[in-house]
Amino acid sequence: MRNILSKMINKFFLSIIFFLINRIEKKWEYVSYMWILENKTLLYIENDLQCRQTNSKMIRDNGMNVIETDEISAARAILKKAKIDIIVLNLDLDQENQMDFMRLLRDNNVLTPIILTANDYNKNTLLAAINLDTSHYLIKPFESSELVLGLEVACKKILNNSQLIIIDLGSKYRYDTINKSVHHPNGPTVYLTKKESLLLELLLKNNRKFIPYETIEEYIWKENNMSIDTLRTLVRALRHKTYSKLIVNHSSLGYRINL
Repeated sequence: MRNILSKMINKFFLSIIFFLINRIEKKWEYVSYMWILENKTLLYIENDLQCRQTNSKMIRDNGMNVIETDEISAARAILKKAKIDIIVLNLDLDQENQMDFMRLLRDNNVLTPIILTANDYNKNTLLAAINLDTSHYLIKPFESSELVLGLEVACKKILNNSQLIIIDLGSKYRYDTINKSVHHPNGPTVYLTKKESLLLELLLKNNRKFIPYETIEEYIWKENNMSIDTLRTLVRALRHKTYSKLIVNHSSLGYRINL
């Protein structure tokens, strides 16, 4: 009897220890991912003022910048002016179709993690969201801890999107995505301008696909108009800093990377 009781006590204490270890591991996993979000910017699109303000405060407490809006049209304008790292989008806004807004982002090669919130579960909407590479889906009302979980998932996606730090451009040229520079085979390093790096990364993300002129204009020039001559000058400068055959042009299709 004493042996049985002793085994039960040992089993109980072991379960407590494993529980605490698991909680500590989860806590450290949270910390290890959440540091990535420090000084990143989140766009919160939500028409429930109290919900938005409460969650925005929690997100700011985790070191992020938050831009708040209750309109899709305003969100479009913000995305053209600011670098947004994560989007939280309420699907129940009484405005234009939110899925169309997401579809436009993905069509323009915007890989920003998106966390969706909704008042109820809709199977068709969820399937459409998955097809648009949604990071997380929350049913309202939700706890702050659930939103934190969504932010953790977004962190992992940000990490996955930035895994390729040094990219082989062929002909022994390499592109450093962090420093926005090109390493030449003979040793020198050449730094790209903002527009040059944006164009190169857009083409790299769509390897073997021609990118239409309109998409390039929207992605790089945003609200400003772009002339064909301006684009040609940019491509010429990028070819000069890399090599001439890296970028291929088709008069009716646009540009693509030649890798």
